[in-house]
Amino acid sequence: MKRILAAAMTVAATGFLAGCGGPETTQPFPRVAQGEVVLRQNVQFEDVPVPRNFRLDRTRSHSFESSRFREGEFRYEGPESVVNAVAFYRGEMELDGWRLVDETIRSGRATLVFAKGAERAEVFLEEKPYLTQLEIRVGPVNAGPVLETLPAAAAM
Repeated sequence: MKRILAAAMTVAATGFLAGCGGPETTQPFPRVAQGEVVLRQNVQFEDVPVPRNFRLDRTRSHSFESSRFREGEFRYEGPESVVNAVAFYRGEMELDGWRLVDETIRSGRATLVFAKGAERAEVFLEEKPYLTQLEIRVGPVNAGPVLETLPAAAAM
């Protein structure tokens, strides 16, 4: 009886620990049926890279996908300078199929705009004391103010 109880406790503890801790990983969106909407928070898109050591602010990030489009807004903080982060995005976004279409850089701030098919990705960087703030917005090219209208639509 003691062996069965010990084995059961070991299995339960292993299952519990497997779900705790460890490095955060990004998960792709699940496939959705036509017209179905999936609202998931804090799921980074696989084809939008993030520099190493940048941490996601889960309270200020979200993502959304339907069978017709996806959109997301992700906020991070990290130790890289704006100059290094800009160099990272110029190289890495191209590897994921994004094309740089606009860029503005001035004194500790940068905005990079990328296009890929019918999507647009905007990368905003701002240096603060001891860290850089990063905001990434992804959505349809011709969506207008997608980020302002989605929360109301999702509540319906």
